[in-house]
Parts: sequence; structure tokens; C-alpha cells
Amino acid sequence: MGHVDRDIRSRSVLIIAAPARAAYATAALGALPGVSVTACPGEAPVAMDALTQHRPDVVLLDLALDGGATLNLLDACRHAPWDCAALVIAPDRAEEGADPAADPAAEPEALLAAARHGARGFVSDQAGSAGLARAVTMVLAGGAPVPPKVARLLLEAMARGEAAPRAPALPILTQREREILSDLAAGYRRQEVALRLGISVGTVGNHINNIFKKLGVNSNLSAVAKASRLGLL
Repeated sequence: MGHVDRDIRSRSVLIIAAPARAAYATAALGALPGVSVTACPGEAPVAMDALTQHRPDVVLLDLALDGGATLNLLDACRHAPWDCAALVIAPDRAEEGADPAADPAAEPEALLAAARHGARGFVSDQAGSAGLARAVTMVLAGGAPVPPKVARLLLEAMARGEAAPRAPALPILTQREREILSDLAAGYRRQEVALRLGISVGTVGNHINNIFKKLGVNSNLSAVAKASRLGLL
């Protein structure tokens, strides 16, 4: 036990899930020594703000959230300027053959998409308190837990080749938008960007809104993460 305590001392976990699941996970992880636990709703803007504010070591992310929001959050974790590992809660009911139309997160392709977007590991939503705490402890110690059923579904999806779609066309950013995005990536605030480029704060805001629309994101952190992933920075 001493080794585990040293590995996870003074670490933090951010739970992004629906209220009932977040409450359950908070209770399950509350007994981990030296680990602070924070929960926030699954809405993308709130979750992105919480990620930036708390700078957690591990994000426990529910795959049952809106698919686009989940992938954007995974991208943000992967490209965060600190070591941030995402542990994805996978629907166990899906693994037993539930109707994917009723639960899109159940599809093997959803699991593989999460892995491609940087998930460090997976844990079943039926793992129980002890199983959830064990998976989080593994990730805090540098591990990558994957339940056997999830591993099987990932391999099946890879074998079918259904999770390797043709890459979409890259968003076209103007030179000014690229300059502003580069400044955001460097940590400058809007007022500082305006001073650096000799334009008004309102104009900077307009450019940032255009960047968000082109990249399909809703925060500075997710814009930088997606632009980095697409090679636009």
C-alpha cells in the first residue's frame, strides 16, 4: 500500500459526467488517500472551463455524453500544457450487445474514436466503487486500464476498418486568425493579443468567434487542441 500512496499523493481527479454518475464516482473516489476529487456537469463549456481551472492529473470522462463534446474534451486533455490523462467510462450494457441506436456510446467505433483522441484507459460503468477506484489509481500511477470486453470491441472495430474514415478537409484559417490562434496557444489574453497586433479587443473577439465556428469548438483550449491536432499551428 505504501507504494500506491506515494504514487497518488497530492493528485487531483476531475469527473465530467451526468449528475447521478458524477455523484457516485465522487463517493467512490473520496477514500483514495491524497487525491482531491472535483465533479462538474457534462456540458462542454462548463467542462472546458473546469479543466482549465483545476488542471487535474486525471479526467474521468463519461462516454455517454454528447459524442462531439467527449472527443473535444479528450483532445483538450491530450494537448493540455500539463500531464492530464483521460480515463473514459465505457457503457457495460453496450458490451453485452445493447441496441447501438438506443445508446451510440455503445458502438465499438465510439470506443475506438475515444482511443484515437487520446483516452489513456477505460473503465466499465458497472465496475463498482472498488473497480472505479482501482482504475483511477492505475492511471495515476501511469497505467492504462482496459477491461477485456472493451479490448475485444476495440480489436473488432479495428479489424473491420470502420474507424478509419477518410480525413475531412482542413478548415481554412486566414493569416490573421492563425496569428491570433498562435497567441492564444502561447497563453496571451484577448487584451494582450489586441495590443500585440494593434487591433481592438472587439476585433480580436470577432476573429476568435470565426475560429471557433471553423474548428467546431467553443473554447480557447479546445481551439488550440484541435488546431494542434490538425497541424494548423
